[in-house]
Amino acid sequence: MIRVIDVDYISDIKLALAFNDGFEGVADLRELFSKEPFSNFADNFLCFSLSKGTLCWGDNMHINPEYLREISEYRPTDNVYIDPNNPIDVLTAAFRESLEEDNPTILQAALRGYAEKIGISNIVRDSGIRSRSSAYKSISDSGSPKWETIIKLAHSIIKLEDASHKKDAAYTPA
Repeated sequence: MIRVIDVDYISDIKLALAFNDGFEGVADLRELFSKEPFSNFADNFLCFSLSKGTLCWGDNMHINPEYLREISEYRPTDNVYIDPNNPIDVLTAAFRESLEEDNPTILQAALRGYAEKIGISNIVRDSGIRSRSSAYKSISDSGSPKWETIIKLAHSIIKLEDASHKKDAAYTPA
């Protein structure tokens, strides 16, 4: 399943896009945004968001990632992208940055972000950590977590996020 993993505004109605299959290109959306219903969003073209690999304007206007890839003109770069929907990529990048900058709070912030998304209770239950307060201390900026706790948190986050994505992929609207 093709997903957009990064998007940058270039000019006019053009976007630089990176896809989860490694393809990078520029999409000229001028023709699409000159017609209904997209023309309603032409004045607010820069008010797009990226949700689960799909480019969106507002709550109801989406462009299929496969279509975007089809119309994109190939433009290679040396950029390395992290798929924000892949917790292994995110946590690996956070771990690497923590090591490079000698700053454990970077990894703790990534773990905290997932804990807020998934729910600390779910992570504590899955990981076998003694208590929520212990987990909270481990991911706080002032905490000094044990390596074992970090590993348990990361493992549970990856497992729970993977299960969540499989559930989302299995859902087919009527």
